[in-house]
Amino acid sequence: MKKTELLGEDIEYTVRRSSKATIPRVDVSMDGVRAVIPEGSDKDPEGLLQEKAIQVIKSKKKFDRYREEIPKRKFQEGEFFPYLGEEHNVAVSSEHSDRKVEGEKLILPADEVKDTSIKRELEKLYREKAREIIEEILERYEDLRIEYKRIKLKNQKTRWASCSSRQNLNFNWRIAMAPKDIIEYVVVHELVHLEESNHSKRFWTKVSSILPDYKERAKWLKDHSPKLVFSEEDYTSSSW
Repeated sequence: MKKTELLGEDIEYTVRRSSKATIPRVDVSMDGVRAVIPEGSDKDPEGLLQEKAIQVIKSKKKFDRYREEIPKRKFQEGEFFPYLGEEHNVAVSSEHSDRKVEGEKLILPADEVKDTSIKRELEKLYREKAREIIEEILERYEDLRIEYKRIKLKNQKTRWASCSSRQNLNFNWRIAMAPKDIIEYVVVHELVHLEESNHSKRFWTKVSSILPDYKERAKWLKDHSPKLVFSEEDYTSSSW
């Protein structure tokens, strides 16, 4: 572990030499700060951090805040997980053969839990519900006449959704943890991206015409993302 001072703050960081990296970069994550230097490069890691000081400090503070806000959940019966913005209690039942949401409970079938785990079955439930909700929202926006090919639920680490050049819509299955109006914003955002690939003025004008309050929804998602965490594997990183 190395140390340096950035904008008056003492920062600990590590250095990794990478054969895959094409340019020097700085990764900031829940695990800390890391300078990634391509093999054969004579770039000074500390000098790189100094160049990226503002971004590094900003992201480090963000992840420090995330670390404080992230719920310490356990994958066991009786634990609480968010679903559509509300806390739900995990229950394992031998009376149900299907994963389901019932009242304020996330019900998992005992036989499936025995064969896999509560964590795995809970993820399956979120995936199933996320698809149902997303498909329902897409049906409501059929009048936009924006064509897409497939809906994919992915284990994305750094984003809530994306779209591909093949006109596929990709969604992070964890979005089922967010309120429905937030999921709607994410769906609309990606639909519009199928017509406008970047975040141009025209893109945001289109989003605004569909969801006039999109800024409030986007802010909610940004502010509450630390609470929409399934497990430690969800921790994301930022790079420059």
